[in-house]
Amino acid sequence: MPPLFPIPDNLHPPASNAQLLFDQNRFEETVAFCQKELPLLEKQIPAKSVKLPQQDEPRSGSYQYFALTLILVDALARLGRWKAAKEILGKYRVHFPRDAWGYAAGAVVTRGDPDVKDRAAVERAAGLLQQEALRLDGKDKSKLKKANGHK
Repeated sequence: MPPLFPIPDNLHPPASNAQLLFDQNRFEETVAFCQKELPLLEKQIPAKSVKLPQQDEPRSGSYQYFALTLILVDALARLGRWKAAKEILGKYRVHFPRDAWGYAAGAVVTRGDPDVKDRAAVERAAGLLQQEALRLDGKDKSKLKKANGHK
């Protein structure tokens, strides 16, 4: 089974360590490792940053937080812990409210839970997350166009 989200290929420790565990299908160890490292990285995330974590230097705290979150959510999904994966993405969105990936990933994880009773409610929630991701993605593209001199 391929990962839910493509794992970046330019990882450095601690994210590269988590990827190694994930690639060896050691999902419980991956979860434990990521849950230990994420709180340490939270202290390195700048409070006010306009740069998306994926655009940051791969060794930076922001980028590492993004990569570890991605790997952790994937490991939790493999273990069937969809609720925990949604909670991790909620924390990610608190730190990076302008990052469309956090919302798009939330939509994927919300739809992925097979044990949900009210599928219509799940689709509404996932749709709202996806709409926010599209809105943010469009906003980022418009900023980029303005920075490049386009209207």
